[in-house]
Amino acid sequence: MKSVAVVLLLVIGASLLGVLPFERHDVSELQPAQTLVVEYLQEDQVRLSSDGGLTATGPDWTAAVEQLRRNAQGYLFLNTAERVIFVGRAVTLLPQVAADEILRPAAQVYAVDQAISPDGATAYLKTRDGKLTLGQIRTKILEGETFTLPQIYSTKEGIYTRT
Repeated sequence: MKSVAVVLLLVIGASLLGVLPFERHDVSELQPAQTLVVEYLQEDQVRLSSDGGLTATGPDWTAAVEQLRRNAQGYLFLNTAERVIFVGRAVTLLPQVAADEILRPAAQVYAVDQAISPDGATAYLKTRDGKLTLGQIRTKILEGETFTLPQIYSTKEGIYTRT
């Protein structure tokens, strides 16, 4: 019992001194992302869009992510994203995105042919389970396996379907 109390006191003391490896954030500044849409604007411009209207562009994946964080009103949590949607030829960024560990491995991955609203996709895909996650894709890439991303299709009514 004494050892537990000593450890607890050490943790509290370290926390008060700010030496623990945790970042503190005001809850009102937190901006979690649920859906991230990745697309190419031009050959040298990657655009990222997140639910809530947050967008950013950059010459590559890393620069676009950094710009997205800077554009956020508070602290952007990308590791909360439940879905990553690649538009058109942006699927060529998949190996780089999969290798970057800023997104959670359980994030569901989809492909779509034309631009899609992150908010609309979030509303639809929230009620469905994806068949392929970022963690599974990382494994398949490392093992040299082939895979096909689930497709999202939009209709005139704006409802999204996938196969």
